[in-house]
Amino acid sequence: NSTSKLAAVPWRQVGTIAGTVITFILGSMLIALVYFDTETGRGQLTRIINENLKDEESEILISKIEGSLFSEIKLPLITLTDRSGKWLEFYNTKINWSPGQLFNGLLSASNINVEKISILRKPESKLGLETENDQAFKMPEMPIDLDIEKFDIGEIEVSESIANTPSEFHSNGAVKLTKTDGLEVKMNLVNSEGKGDEINIDLSYPENGGEFNAEINIHAPQDGLFVVLSGINPQDSVVAKFDGGGLINNWSGKFRAQVGEEEFAVATVKNVDSTFSLHADFNANEFLPENIAPILGASNALDLNISPSLKPDISDVNMVFAGGIMKLSAEGEIITSEFLSPYKVNFSLELIDAAPINQLITPTYLKPFSLDGSVEVENQKPKILLNLDKFDVGFADNIVLSLTGELETLIDGQIIRHKSTGIIQNINGTAFNAVKELFEDEVTWSTALNFDLRTDTLDVDQLRIANDYFEINSNGDLNIDNGATNAVLLANIADIKSL
Repeated sequence: NSTSKLAAVPWRQVGTIAGTVITFILGSMLIALVYFDTETGRGQLTRIINENLKDEESEILISKIEGSLFSEIKLPLITLTDRSGKWLEFYNTKINWSPGQLFNGLLSASNINVEKISILRKPESKLGLETENDQAFKMPEMPIDLDIEKFDIGEIEVSESIANTPSEFHSNGAVKLTKTDGLEVKMNLVNSEGKGDEINIDLSYPENGGEFNAEINIHAPQDGLFVVLSGINPQDSVVAKFDGGGLINNWSGKFRAQVGEEEFAVATVKNVDSTFSLHADFNANEFLPENIAPILGASNALDLNISPSLKPDISDVNMVFAGGIMKLSAEGEIITSEFLSPYKVNFSLELIDAAPINQLITPTYLKPFSLDGSVEVENQKPKILLNLDKFDVGFADNIVLSLTGELETLIDGQIIRHKSTGIIQNINGTAFNAVKELFEDEVTWSTALNFDLRTDTLDVDQLRIANDYFEINSNGDLNIDNGATNAVLLANIADIKSL
């Protein structure tokens, strides 16, 4: 009350109004909680939740809410669906929680128990269905703190549509993600049928910037689900382990993997002074099919470095992969805030030995070649440029030719746009013997294609080959699903005497 302005404020009246408003809000919330804890209220709450958990492409459906909202909630059935129907079901989920902690910004549960999870099939991917305004993937941020002291999933049933044979797992653990304690995760996933599939995860990172410790162990038997889902073909069981620790700005970890008793992969990971580096050596012969393994060979090395850039939210990247028959190099810039999305990266590929590839594609064959290109993202639209320099290809003794050209592919939301131009030279082979004179000069080619992911339709705006003697143009459309085709082919002969 030291000034006339403060003295003029009716503090008693303000306090009375504020107290009345606060009491009304708290009373309304209490009445709402009591109402929702009745059978009628729980039914209304179920309808509200279901209405907010669906869109045009997917839906999460809760059958009903049982039990008490103040202690233990029971959800008999939770179903996840997509455009083709249901693909995931949770049976008899029980949640022991403290709803009062929500007022402190904390979702706290002493125990979450799920009797059974049934994975019926793989969900449909939404790839290509995003709009042009969709943002690139970012790591999710929790709106509230999370503290689950214990969770237990009695049975995880994986149907035969996911893998060759059905499998059953169980899982338990604990998860904490809070502003005061940071991150703590301990969990395991174990095959219930004695096949040996198992994953153990132990992560901890305190909020005060202490050491980040991680330990992940994986055991994948040769005939287990993990191997089937990975698509590899090991000669024995696979055991992999990753462990690391230290302050984030001076962190290191190591990965080791072996097939049976034979170690086939070793990798070291470091993050020092905001520079991330990875070095890996691996033997592809241990886990790839016999006909594909020679493409990579027994000795492969990967080096990756990501360091800060002078540009905000941009990092410099440099990568070199050296295999038995090829070398791939890449350097450029990536957007670190958007899950390592490429900003602009230039790359080059050199095929040193074509024999292993030719064994797979015979009677077609390639000769050693080199190419370069770039990947660039602008306005959420990735663009891939590729430059071919003397790409020699043949088919037995029938066709031999050399390609030189430029190819450009733009991913524009739901449409993939492709165009290319180039020259075909050194055309030989028995298939051209009768018309060899027509192909003594180089032949130019160009294409312009659009592929619509929504309708699986390929639109050909231009498909052209020409030289001094002839010109062939084509355009049309093709439906990949049913094969329906509409096309126009125009052929012009400029020098009919030569023909």
